[in-house]
Amino acid sequence: MAAYPRDVRLTPAQRATAWFFFIMSGLFLVQTLLGSATQHYRADLESFFGFPLDQWLPYNLTRTWHVQLSIFWVVTSFLAIGIFLAPLIARGWEPKRQRRC
Repeated sequence: MAAYPRDVRLTPAQRATAWFFFIMSGLFLVQTLLGSATQHYRADLESFFGFPLDQWLPYNLTRTWHVQLSIFWVVTSFLAIGIFLAPLIARGWEPKRQRRC
């Protein structure tokens, strides 16, 4: 049994989860930006530092996307961490072709 994290060999499925974490980071960034736009509507309903935000992103749209993206990045991170931790708990074993599924 490995004593240090550097001694653990990653399985192919664990390496594939890097894409999940990359996508999750992007979803989190967009969700944060939409949340800031949604909160900016409380200060100024018609413009975002001179840019007509209400014509491009209506308040209802930013609020809806903000909530939906929070669900998507949380679900993506749970899926990725489940795939990543399963071989660690099973001591390096994973189903065949797990990376392709």
